[in-house]
Amino acid sequence: MISASDGVTAKRSLKASLIWLRCAQCSGTNNAISFHTILCFLELLQGSYYNNPLYDRPFDDEKVIKEFPSFTSPNIWPSQEVPQLETAFKELGRLIIDVGTLLAMHCDKYVKSIAPSYEDGRLTRVLHTGRCVKARLLHYFPCDSAETKDDPWAKVNEEDLGSWCGFHNDHGSLTGLCCAMYLDPQGKEVPCPDPKAGLYVRSRKGELIKAGFPSDHLAFQMGETHQIHSGGLLLATPHCVRAATGTAAKGISRETFAVFMEPLWDEPMDIPAGLTAEDALRGTSRQYLPRGVPPLGKRWQTGIDFGDFTKRTLKEYTIY
Repeated sequence: MISASDGVTAKRSLKASLIWLRCAQCSGTNNAISFHTILCFLELLQGSYYNNPLYDRPFDDEKVIKEFPSFTSPNIWPSQEVPQLETAFKELGRLIIDVGTLLAMHCDKYVKSIAPSYEDGRLTRVLHTGRCVKARLLHYFPCDSAETKDDPWAKVNEEDLGSWCGFHNDHGSLTGLCCAMYLDPQGKEVPCPDPKAGLYVRSRKGELIKAGFPSDHLAFQMGETHQIHSGGLLLATPHCVRAATGTAAKGISRETFAVFMEPLWDEPMDIPAGLTAEDALRGTSRQYLPRGVPPLGKRWQTGIDFGDFTKRTLKEYTIY
């Protein structure tokens, strides 16, 4: 267990680092509000720490690092303040990737059985060759600690399902995550204080599902990139996180860990021959997301690569 004091010290040592801008793409500073920052109420209700669990320095070419900083920036670890973090972070991240690769094999077989022109093992290849994987430690602050007095973005409606993080799709290929933990103010693990709190998803039919799973299980959800690569045969998963509310939830935070698996920036964002752009854009990617979430069709078109798609996605989710 990493103590709260360790976390505070580490945060201070990394405060001036570019990790939040270069790697996380999740900063509310410099008048630029990014995708997850908007969804998470200007980061008042959520804090994040990103690193690559496979490679501390995925690329050595400084020109490449400068051109694609959100893909290639080297890891930064609080090695002195929290020495146990790096090993634990990498071990769990690699486990999720290994299991995700096994799942990808079945996804590939399914898509190939319906679309013979689909590249054999494409998702598996993406996961094997994707050196730019991102793992993310997430800390959801207790709702009673949000500074809501002067900030309308931070007001949380108890009935709002996205009160900890609003409905959205991940834009990568595949996301893996572990079961959430809930901590009291002393850092002791406690049961979830609100049975309505946690992760919610939309099914293909638009059904709202509370996506709970046991602590010794992993969960995976499809991202927009593989929705496109599969020609819409597999759909990105709309999801949000509902905050814990009520007297029992006072001071209780939520902790979890997610791994975002994605291709290299030059991976073509194409669809299998015989399928159409309309096929790739169908379903939950646009039908069941709230107004204000940029539709996939506004960010993707045939002929672009994953780097272009990422830039367009970040741009559409940014307010200047």
